[in-house]
Amino acid sequence: ENGEVEQETELDELHNIRKQMRFTVDTNPPWPISFILGMQQYLIMFGPTFTVPVILAPLLCIEGDATETGKVINTMFVMCGLSTLIQTFFGTRLPIIQSGSYVYFAVAAGILSKNPCGDETPEDKTHWHKRMAELQGNLMLGSVLQV
Repeated sequence: ENGEVEQETELDELHNIRKQMRFTVDTNPPWPISFILGMQQYLIMFGPTFTVPVILAPLLCIEGDATETGKVINTMFVMCGLSTLIQTFFGTRLPIIQSGSYVYFAVAAGILSKNPCGDETPEDKTHWHKRMAELQGNLMLGSVLQV
């Protein structure tokens, strides 16, 4: 009987908490609030999505080339959007924005410092593709070994 009383008390507490919530899982906020919350999410994800490629540009040996740096920034935005859509429709099905991460800068700097910049010719605009492929391959291998 004591267990039943505790269970009823817990259910009452949960019911009171649910009453205090503005939105629950099965409710939708009005469009104006949805727009404001969406802009908030966009502003939160813009920083890492933009600055990660800008900080990686010198390590990729494209620091002075605005066109190539722009390609890396554009690729970052497209891939963040694509991974967000995949996460929304097939993953946890929550509208969580996927963005860049600062966690891998030390690893990226270590990998890319193995071959310092300077061997590239100014005419070769794709020299950084090899460096990016090396970085991506090492990160994928590291993530598989970590799991």
